[in-house]
Amino acid sequence: MRVRFLVSLIFIFIVLNSNRLLSQSYYQPGTIIASDNSEKKGFIDTGGLNKRPYTIHFRENDTSAILTFTPLTIKGFKTGGDYYISAIVMSDTSPRSVSELLKKQIAEIGMMERAFNESNNISVQRITPDGPVRVESGDTIMTLEPVNVEVDVFLKALVIGRKNLLTYTDTDFKQHFYISDGMESCQELNRVFYTNDFTDQLQVYNWQTNRFITVYEIEFYKTQLLKIMSDRPDMSESIGKLKYTQKALENIVLEYNSSFSDSTGILLKSSSKMVYSFGIFAGAGATKLSFEGDESGHPVSAIDFDNALSYNIGSYGEVIFPKYNHRFSLYTLLSMNYFMTKGSGTTVIGSVPYYSEIEILSARLTPMIRYRLLKGDLVPFVSMGAFFTYNIKEFDSIINLKTGDINPALEEMKKGQQGFVAGAGLLFKNGGIELRFEKGNGYSNYISLSGSETTFSFSLFSAF
Repeated sequence: MRVRFLVSLIFIFIVLNSNRLLSQSYYQPGTIIASDNSEKKGFIDTGGLNKRPYTIHFRENDTSAILTFTPLTIKGFKTGGDYYISAIVMSDTSPRSVSELLKKQIAEIGMMERAFNESNNISVQRITPDGPVRVESGDTIMTLEPVNVEVDVFLKALVIGRKNLLTYTDTDFKQHFYISDGMESCQELNRVFYTNDFTDQLQVYNWQTNRFITVYEIEFYKTQLLKIMSDRPDMSESIGKLKYTQKALENIVLEYNSSFSDSTGILLKSSSKMVYSFGIFAGAGATKLSFEGDESGHPVSAIDFDNALSYNIGSYGEVIFPKYNHRFSLYTLLSMNYFMTKGSGTTVIGSVPYYSEIEILSARLTPMIRYRLLKGDLVPFVSMGAFFTYNIKEFDSIINLKTGDINPALEEMKKGQQGFVAGAGLLFKNGGIELRFEKGNGYSNYISLSGSETTFSFSLFSAF
């Protein structure tokens, strides 16, 4: 009866939440800003925005049609405190780092990056140009400059004031930064990496001798900022030491804006807020009990227990941390767990056959750290944590099949157990699925009898 009752609960859970699980999950309250500056409130899908900053989906309510907007069809949008503007900009497609630059060249000769790095001395020389940067390449002289293509994207505002700082990340995971006076004309702050093409030399290179390779990091962004902020000569030293990071660029623009009374100098920090989520879940799995010890004193150690069906249902709370692009979260489950297992075995000493049953209903607390591997409409994740249980009700018996005697399998069963849990799953829409492995320290309270509980489970969950 208990098993049927729990199975019925899980079935009701799935039916009641099927629509929720199949609905859109990354829709957040937001506002569309039309080309005529009129605004329309509704819900905006921001799930894939970081890797697809060219399209958003919008709907006014849960039942309305989904509309697709591009930077060419609207002026911008606001969601979750973030402000995005539509823009047609030049985007630099050159390598974003020293590693990426070298990868392109060593890949041509089929060499592994690690072997290449170990066989060469690579140095980086930073240059802040005061004019065109020209280099000799064979018999020709070439000018180093960004490799630009025109794109229409949604730019996220980082700082608003006399000078605005904006950003977007392209599909190759390169983050671009733009500075502007208004929201119409945006200039990219560029950084370019360069080294001579050495692939022909590498093909005949003697790997026993280290080779010296210099990579030039051309810091165009410093030259650009010195010109843009020329009315603040006192900032020249700060700009000269400036690193090409979001935090450093935010600080330099804020410092510039702070000297003008007509500039608010607002730093938009909405993305630094924690995100909270609550929901319900249900699942089932296979649980295996095992005991090891002195069979003469504890015949339960001779029992080979079956892989028993186990069931769980409960609620969860999740706190998503802003650092590392909201990839880490604390995910805590509070559940009711049930299983009943049976088994038989024969003791080595005396060759006595036994049969045993153990049934446990417990409350379980499972705090876990979850890491999202990707961001988008389908989000794979891994998780790890611990669990703590308290037995609400238990029944255990062991029957001596030779004499017919019935006794408790564990005369002093522990009221709970602790253990380790690891999982992997997929977030989609307004819920997700997860496969978990759990290993507990069992229910034995005897020093001479050790026990363990191993569970593989599958869960469905849905946010409120």
